[in-house]
Amino acid sequence: MTATSVVRSRCSVFLVACLVLAAVFLAACGDDQAKPGTEAQPDPQPTTETVDQPNSDSEMHVAYNPEWFVAPSLEEQIFDALDSDSMVVLRASLLSSTATTETVSGATTTYRPVHELRFTVHEYLEGSGPNEIVVVVQGDRTFTTEALAQGEANYTAEQRNTSWDNQQAVLFVELGQLSSGYSVAAGNPSTRTAEFVRSNPLESAWDYTVDNLSRAWLSAQVTAVTDFGQAPDPEFITDGAKEPPPTIALADLKAKIASLKAELAGGADIPGFERCVRGRILHERYFRASPNTAGGLAQAKPLASGAAAGTEVYSRENNHREPEYNNYWLSGPDASLFQALDVDDDSSSATGYTYMLSMARPLPVGEYRVHYIGQHHTAIPCNFKPDVAYSDWTVTVTAPPGTLYEAFFDPVALGTAVVADDYRGQLSPATYTSGDASTTIERIGWDGSRAWMEFSSVPSLAGHHVDFIELDGSVGLRLDFD
Repeated sequence: MTATSVVRSRCSVFLVACLVLAAVFLAACGDDQAKPGTEAQPDPQPTTETVDQPNSDSEMHVAYNPEWFVAPSLEEQIFDALDSDSMVVLRASLLSSTATTETVSGATTTYRPVHELRFTVHEYLEGSGPNEIVVVVQGDRTFTTEALAQGEANYTAEQRNTSWDNQQAVLFVELGQLSSGYSVAAGNPSTRTAEFVRSNPLESAWDYTVDNLSRAWLSAQVTAVTDFGQAPDPEFITDGAKEPPPTIALADLKAKIASLKAELAGGADIPGFERCVRGRILHERYFRASPNTAGGLAQAKPLASGAAAGTEVYSRENNHREPEYNNYWLSGPDASLFQALDVDDDSSSATGYTYMLSMARPLPVGEYRVHYIGQHHTAIPCNFKPDVAYSDWTVTVTAPPGTLYEAFFDPVALGTAVVADDYRGQLSPATYTSGDASTTIERIGWDGSRAWMEFSSVPSLAGHHVDFIELDGSVGLRLDFD
């Protein structure tokens, strides 16, 4: 008998034995292809809406990214600023707001409504620039006359939430030149122009205050800091649509910027590191927008007891021709009984491969739980492990007809013998029931050509046998109780 085996019986007892893991069985005569949820963090996928086109027999399909329906996190806004040559984060106070227009040159001259928001800059939290800026908000539509454009500019200015105009604000803006036809209407025309950063294209250009989704203007909750001295660390509203609104202190915002900057600097020499951090940040926004897709995917698989190590529970082909292998591993109460494998005949992820969840050893009857976890290769450089990228597998193992008892049997060396009992090796479960009587197997062992089993009471096992099942699922030894 080898060191790794299982025991089963026809009209029998069935045992799985192994120096590491195993199972015991007493017997009497007588694929799904569901997505495993281990594809690492999913790339944001747009939803699609079908729109009938007027006076047409055709349809237009409009795609919406789920991320557009939620505001970006502060971390995402900071990342975008760090990743841009023109985007800055600054603390400022509003000096004036002007509703005006700009001329749009083309085959036909049209006019665009504009808001000009002039700010005094107190400090740049990221990037640098002048001490005064004009943030220009350009309407999405143009009009045939200047009067119509001015009317639109006036209307949208009246609709703008001005509740926080007298407070300091943190602004996320792009510094640079606007369209060639634009010139600052009020004040110093040489003042550098800027644009609010827009992160939600479904919103209007006029939706830039903290109670909208783009949130490029984070107002302070309290009176702005002045040279005369007030609150030294104002708190800035991060979501004006909530009541009470959540806030972040200026010092904490600076610390958040410094932390992300340090993280990116620390991984600057690691290929794919910045992309990995971006993926982690977008992952959070995606699942905030689509909370019903979060969480492990429940999966079930029936298997026969005593099946060989390597028996497939789940497999899926990866035909994306990716430059690196994805990473898969296991957790959960029964993770040690299974294995996560990559199956590839040429050791090249670029030609495709199969990832597989399989058994690490034969299993006795029972229900086993294992989490099959995946990490996309783009998430490896920054060691991002999404907490939703897993499948929660329940593997239900059933015994052959007539089986009386099955158990793990993992013996250990004892002199010239190998044994398993209640304090050496593993014999679990040790008790079985036949009729109304329960019997405990106190020890199983073998020495040379002799094998033995010790019971707590005289067993009624006439017509039964015990099978020791090897790791490959074969019967290594069969003993008849007759």
